[in-house]
Amino acid sequence: MKFYYKRCFIFFVLILFSFLSYSGYFEKNRRKKVMEENFNGKVLEKIVDYKNHGNISLKLSDAKIIGWYFPKQKIEVLIGDSLVKKKQTIYMQLYRKNFEVINVNML
Repeated sequence: MKFYYKRCFIFFVLILFSFLSYSGYFEKNRRKKVMEENFNGKVLEKIVDYKNHGNISLKLSDAKIIGWYFPKQKIEVLIGDSLVKKKQTIYMQLYRKNFEVINVNML
Protein backbone atom coordinates (compact mmCIF):
# COMPACT_ATOMS: atom_id res chain seq x y z
CA MET A 1 0.00 0.00 0.00
CA LYS A 2 2.91 2.41 0.70
CA PHE A 3 4.13 1.92 -2.84
CA TYR A 4 0.75 3.13 -4.14
CA TYR A 5 0.96 6.38 -2.11
CA LYS A 6 4.51 6.97 -3.30
CA ARG A 7 3.40 6.61 -6.94
CA CYS A 8 0.46 8.98 -6.39
CA PHE A 9 2.75 11.56 -4.79
CA ILE A 10 5.28 11.37 -7.63
CA PHE A 11 2.48 11.65 -10.19
CA PHE A 12 1.07 14.71 -8.39
CA VAL A 13 4.50 16.40 -8.28
CA LEU A 14 5.03 15.77 -12.00
CA ILE A 15 1.63 17.23 -12.86
CA LEU A 16 2.29 20.29 -10.67
CA PHE A 17 5.74 20.85 -12.19
CA SER A 18 4.33 20.51 -15.72
CA PHE A 19 1.57 23.03 -15.02
CA LEU A 20 3.99 25.56 -13.52
CA SER A 21 6.40 25.12 -16.41
CA TYR A 22 3.64 25.55 -19.02
CA SER A 23 2.31 28.68 -17.33
CA GLY A 24 5.75 30.36 -17.52
CA TYR A 25 6.49 30.32 -13.80
CA PHE A 26 10.14 29.39 -14.37
CA GLU A 27 10.85 31.92 -17.12
CA LYS A 28 12.08 34.79 -14.92
CA ASN A 29 14.43 36.34 -17.50
CA ARG A 30 11.72 36.47 -20.11
CA ARG A 31 9.27 37.87 -17.58
CA LYS A 32 11.72 40.63 -16.64
CA LYS A 33 12.19 41.54 -20.32
CA VAL A 34 8.44 41.63 -20.95
CA MET A 35 7.87 43.82 -17.88
CA GLU A 36 10.35 46.41 -19.21
CA GLU A 37 8.84 46.62 -22.72
CA ASN A 38 6.44 49.36 -23.70
CA PHE A 39 5.00 50.38 -27.04
CA ASN A 40 1.95 52.10 -28.42
CA GLY A 41 1.22 52.25 -32.11
CA LYS A 42 -0.57 51.14 -35.21
CA VAL A 43 0.77 48.19 -37.23
CA LEU A 44 2.11 49.60 -40.48
CA GLU A 45 3.80 46.54 -41.91
CA LYS A 46 4.55 42.86 -41.28
CA ILE A 47 8.16 41.90 -41.87
CA VAL A 48 9.33 38.30 -42.30
CA ASP A 49 12.73 38.07 -40.63
CA TYR A 50 14.55 35.33 -42.52
CA LYS A 51 17.67 35.78 -40.38
CA ASN A 52 15.58 34.83 -37.32
CA HIS A 53 14.06 31.55 -38.58
CA GLY A 54 11.35 33.30 -40.58
CA ASN A 55 9.65 34.85 -37.56
CA ILE A 56 7.29 37.73 -38.18
CA SER A 57 8.13 41.20 -36.88
CA LEU A 58 5.73 44.12 -36.80
CA LYS A 59 6.64 47.69 -37.69
CA LEU A 60 4.63 50.15 -35.60
CA SER A 61 3.76 53.79 -36.21
CA ASP A 62 5.99 54.86 -33.30
CA ALA A 63 9.00 53.60 -35.35
CA LYS A 64 9.47 50.48 -33.22
CA ILE A 65 9.86 47.01 -34.66
CA ILE A 66 8.67 44.26 -32.34
CA GLY A 67 8.87 40.51 -32.71
CA TRP A 68 5.54 38.71 -32.86
CA TYR A 69 6.01 35.39 -31.10
CA PHE A 70 3.28 34.04 -28.85
CA PRO A 71 3.40 30.24 -28.73
CA LYS A 72 0.45 29.84 -26.37
CA GLN A 73 -1.98 32.10 -28.20
CA LYS A 74 -2.88 31.86 -31.87
CA ILE A 75 -3.74 35.47 -32.65
CA GLU A 76 -3.30 37.01 -36.08
CA VAL A 77 -2.37 40.67 -36.15
CA LEU A 78 -3.60 42.56 -39.18
CA ILE A 79 -2.15 45.69 -40.74
CA GLY A 80 -4.04 48.63 -39.25
CA ASP A 81 -4.51 47.04 -35.81
CA SER A 82 -3.28 49.03 -32.82
CA LEU A 83 -1.05 47.57 -30.11
CA VAL A 84 -0.67 49.02 -26.61
CA LYS A 85 1.74 47.60 -24.01
CA LYS A 86 2.53 49.52 -20.84
CA LYS A 87 5.60 49.07 -18.68
CA GLN A 88 5.36 46.79 -15.63
CA THR A 89 2.54 44.69 -17.11
CA ILE A 90 2.57 41.33 -18.87
CA TYR A 91 -0.54 42.09 -20.91
CA MET A 92 -0.86 43.83 -24.24
CA GLN A 93 -4.08 45.16 -25.72
CA LEU A 94 -4.78 44.61 -29.41
CA TYR A 95 -7.40 46.95 -30.86
CA ARG A 96 -9.06 45.87 -34.11
CA LYS A 97 -10.69 48.11 -36.71
CA ASN A 98 -14.13 46.74 -35.76
CA PHE A 99 -13.69 48.07 -32.16
CA GLU A 100 -12.80 44.61 -30.81
CA VAL A 101 -10.27 44.61 -27.95
CA ILE A 102 -8.14 41.51 -27.31
CA ASN A 103 -5.95 41.15 -24.21
CA VAL A 104 -2.80 39.18 -24.98
CA ASN A 105 -0.62 37.55 -22.34
CA MET A 106 2.99 38.26 -23.39
CA LEU A 107 4.45 35.28 -21.55
